[in-house]
Order: sequence, then structure tokens, then C-alpha cells
Amino acid sequence: MELWTNLSYKINAGMKAIITILGLFLVGCGQKENTAYLQTNVISVSPPKITTNSSLIDSFVTVKASLKLEDASIYYTKDGSMPNEKSTLYTKPLKIEKSGTYSFKAYHPDWKSSAISMITLHKKGIDVSAGFSVSEPHPKYVGVGNLTLVNQQKASLNFSDKQWVGYDTLVKGNINLKEEAFIKSVTIGYLSDMSSWIFPPSKVSVLINNNPSLKKEIRLNTPDSVSARKMDALIIPINAKVNTLYLEIENRTSIPNWHEGSGGKAWLFMDEWIINQ
Repeated sequence: MELWTNLSYKINAGMKAIITILGLFLVGCGQKENTAYLQTNVISVSPPKITTNSSLIDSFVTVKASLKLEDASIYYTKDGSMPNEKSTLYTKPLKIEKSGTYSFKAYHPDWKSSAISMITLHKKGIDVSAGFSVSEPHPKYVGVGNLTLVNQQKASLNFSDKQWVGYDTLVKGNINLKEEAFIKSVTIGYLSDMSSWIFPPSKVSVLINNNPSLKKEIRLNTPDSVSARKMDALIIPINAKVNTLYLEIENRTSIPNWHEGSGGKAWLFMDEWIINQ
């Protein structure tokens, strides 16, 4: 009887151990499932990759959005606003004829939505290369020659791209049209990459036909923090018949106090001046 009691005790103890191990295993599996679920709701989808055959529209350009992720959907807007799942669904390359800012965002049922990918397209302006002159750029950043700013080619986000022209002083430019033309506006394309000490211009002015009463001027606020690197543009309204244009673009002669380069000169990088009819 004593032997049987001891044996029964050992069997019961063994069964309890097995049950405990099974319980821990099941709890562990549940925790892993919960952890995986939490991870899928924390990690964001990569933003769509946007490619185009040109950033300047002649008749039209083709814009493609891609994302190598199964079950992901891409939505877009044509006015620069933030896309959501009620926006237009991207299904094929876009044939774009109008200038504007196009925004793309990816969604997936198991992940957080992506950051926005944006591309700004401009209409190609009139050819002013025959009557164009501009201040000498910094020797390190001369672009592809004297006509870089009016060669109707846009740069990439990388400031080492040869379509960028870099200045650390006031920029002066003259445009003499072959014949008088009605000009709607002038677009000045620039780079903002404050981590690399490249800031937006502080002021842009355009003198029309050497007439002080037709001078146009735009001042930009001083940035108060480092923002994401981006290509941007200023559009100066002209709305006049034009023979000549004289432009001055001022860089920031003093970097703001919050920046590590405080007090130094900021770089000004431009890629294209577009004369819009």
C-alpha cells in the first residue's frame, strides 16, 4: 500500500508538471501572437517611390508610383493635400499635362500608412537662353555652365546634382527677350536642405522693363527649425508685357541662432528659372 501511494503521488506530481508546462507554452504562444499583432500596427509602410520622365511639362509627363509590398494600395491627390483612402486610387502611370503638386500615400491592412511622397511639376517656360546672364556662382557649384538656370532641366534632391547652382552671395540676373511678350510669372526653383546649411532665399525681386514702378518683391520668413530636405519654388507674379527682366535673389547672410552654423552665411542653391507665359 505504501509503495502504491508513493507511486500515485509521483504520477500526480508528473501530471501537474506537464500541465504547467503546457499552460506556459500556450501563454507564450498567445504573447507572441499579441506581440506580432502589436508590431504590425506600429511599423509603417514604406512611402511609394515616385519616378517621372521629366519635372518640366512640355505637352505631358508620365509619373509612376511603385511599392513592392503585397496587398498595399496607393492613393494620390493632385492639389498637394494629404491623400487618404477616399482619395483617388493609383492603378496605372499618370499622364500629367497640368503643373501642380501631386501627393502619394500607401495603405496596407496590417500596417500603419506610409509617409507622403510628393512631386511638384512645372510647365516648361519660354526659351530665354539667348538673352540671359547671371552672377558667377561659387566655384564649387557651377552647375553645367552659364545657362544652367535656364536650360529647362530640373535637379534632384541631392545638392551635388550638376543641375544645381550654388551661391553664398547676392545673385543678379538679366533676361532680355527676343521680342516683347506677355509674361504671367517667373518661377525660381531652389533647394531647402538646412542640415547641409542650404537655406531658402530671404528675398526675391524682379524689375520689369527697368521701370521701378513695375518692381515685384517677395520676402520669405526666417525658418525657426530644421525641416525635411525638399525642392521648392517661388512664383513671382508679373502679368505685364515684358522686354527685359532684372532679378535679384538674396541668400541669408546670417544663419539663425538655433542652427549649429549660427551667424555664418547660408548657401543658396537654385536649379531653374522658369518664365511663364
